[in-house]
Amino acid sequence: MAPTTRSKQLNGASRRDTKPRRNVREDAAGSQEADFSDLNMIEGHLSGLKKSFRNVETEITALRQQNEILAKDLEEAQQAAEGVSQPRRGKRGGLTMPDMQKRINALRSQVAELERARKKDKRRLAKLQTREIQKDAEELQDQDEFEVGDSVDKMRKLLRRFHDLMLETPLEEGEECVICFTVMKLGSARSFPCEHVFCEDCTAQLAPGSEDVVCPHCRKVWDKRDLEVVRHTASTQWDALLEVAERWAKMDRRRETDTSEEEAEEEFIDDATDAGYERAFIWKVGLLTRAQI
Repeated sequence: MAPTTRSKQLNGASRRDTKPRRNVREDAAGSQEADFSDLNMIEGHLSGLKKSFRNVETEITALRQQNEILAKDLEEAQQAAEGVSQPRRGKRGGLTMPDMQKRINALRSQVAELERARKKDKRRLAKLQTREIQKDAEELQDQDEFEVGDSVDKMRKLLRRFHDLMLETPLEEGEECVICFTVMKLGSARSFPCEHVFCEDCTAQLAPGSEDVVCPHCRKVWDKRDLEVVRHTASTQWDALLEVAERWAKMDRRRETDTSEEEAEEEFIDDATDAGYERAFIWKVGLLTRAQI
């Protein structure tokens, strides 16, 4: 049997160290691919959300232009109705009283129709502000967990905030209670689950002493505990949703820092020295511990 030399012992130790270093590289590559997959998923949802914002803003601009046209037509019709003068007597007096009355009635009907169309567009405007982004919010809410380190909890809070805002029923500017015709105010109006809104005084008079209440508009029965205080107009609700989106965008920019850390990790792993191997192992353990936290 040939004697064991120092050269053979060193070669054997080198072969034994090669396998652990290769396993660490493979584990790091697999973990990095999973992290990139999760980050790409979040980036896709954020891009879809921004696209929905742009679509809604385009529709809102178009509806506002329509409202301006309707308001102008309404003002002209009112001025025409108010500016009709008393006909002069005689053969050249122009329109007779019956003809003049018909014209006034026609103008009043036109004014009422324009007013109804304007109110309908305002309701549609409020719905468009939330319809498109609600779908994206539900898709984001369905994601159980995001593997992005300690930002997971903050992302979940943003999603819950977004979801709560979407469920709130906004109050239109100058909206009146359909029961008493008083202008409702934020904090005093009550919203039913069917999204019909009434003032606080009228709501308190509905089914006193009972736990259930019937919606005066759609006649559906609801538990009084399901009624909510209206805290937002369509405009303030939209601003709150934009604020959530901006906070999400700031968190998305944080991943650039995380990507830089992953690149530094790769440089440690590719280091061929024993010191580089030890630093890579310690770095990886630190990242895994932070992700678990």
